[in-house]
Amino acid sequence: MTVSDCVFSSNSAFLGGGGLSNDGTVIVTGSTFTGNSALFGGGGFLNGGTATVSGSTFTSNSAGGSGGLGGAGGGLDNSRTLTVSDCVFSGNSAGGSRGAGGGLNNIGTATVSDCVFSGNSAGDFGGGISGLEGLIQSGNNFTGNSPDDFSH
Repeated sequence: MTVSDCVFSSNSAFLGGGGLSNDGTVIVTGSTFTGNSALFGGGGFLNGGTATVSGSTFTSNSAGGSGGLGGAGGGLDNSRTLTVSDCVFSGNSAGGSRGAGGGLNNIGTATVSDCVFSGNSAGDFGGGISGLEGLIQSGNNFTGNSPDDFSH
């Protein structure tokens, strides 16, 4: 599936993928994910397959967390294979006491390049990106993420 120049705004999902959820193969270009939410993972986008994302913006998305479990990947949550380039992650949040990856959470394999991570937050770690194992990153810009820019 190819998603091009789309806007995903103010959507919600109980478990994950407030804006978009992928279990197959998807290419996303020039799209906007804003104000979406999910209880646990991927407020903006939940990837459980193979995804390539370029030239897209993730703004003010949230993964809330509940019952002692933190949200993961306020902007984007990846559990499989992900390539991200030339994207902006701004003002996203992963809440709860174990919240991880306000901008992006990775528990799979991810390559992230030439992206901006600004003003994202997580309840526990990885305000910008969490899940460094399996992550290759280059040319990214991190500013004002809380509690830190990136973490395990």
